[in-house]
Amino acid sequence: MFNAVNRGTQKFRVLEYLNEFPNASNKEISEALNIPLNSARGRKSELDKEGFLDTEKEKGKTVRAVTTEKAKTEFPELTDDDFARDDFIDDDFDDMKELWYKKLLKTGTTTNPQSGKTSLKIEIFTFEKNDKCRFDSLLQAVIKEVPEVQYINDTGYSSTIENPFGDDPEFEAAKLTVESSDGNNFFNGIVELTDTNESPC
Repeated sequence: MFNAVNRGTQKFRVLEYLNEFPNASNKEISEALNIPLNSARGRKSELDKEGFLDTEKEKGKTVRAVTTEKAKTEFPELTDDDFARDDFIDDDFDDMKELWYKKLLKTGTTTNPQSGKTSLKIEIFTFEKNDKCRFDSLLQAVIKEVPEVQYINDTGYSSTIENPFGDDPEFEAAKLTVESSDGNNFFNGIVELTDTNESPC
């Protein structure tokens, strides 16, 4: 079983080099990429057997190795098509631009107009690829599930750059946890959020 062809690996570097220089010998690959000669020979042989290269041989010796359609489909940056290459670059750039934000609302000062402060520990959060304020959306979701809570001070709201993990919810869903003063769960689950089109926090 051969190692997978992944960007940044030695095998992919050999594939990239042969895409530019299909007539390169194993020695030229070795010198250009600063890898051992037997590694250059081995990676080229693996790429051929896996269908990423079409090789031409003379007297049993490889004289030319051309990247296949399979290689160019899996790795658009290898194609001669400027549009496909630009799309690949743009996608990579967009991925870097799209930062995740964790929008979190939790109790610090939580009050009910009738009874004053609540002893409930409340935390609700969602993830989104923008820094739009979601204080009202999160608060309304809490009130819907816990009617006794009418307000959470906005000092309990935060928006930080952080990647979601596992089953962490994306807007328009949020994870709500409500605990009583003795540590028992009053509510622990996913709730729906409404886009309230609120102004920046």
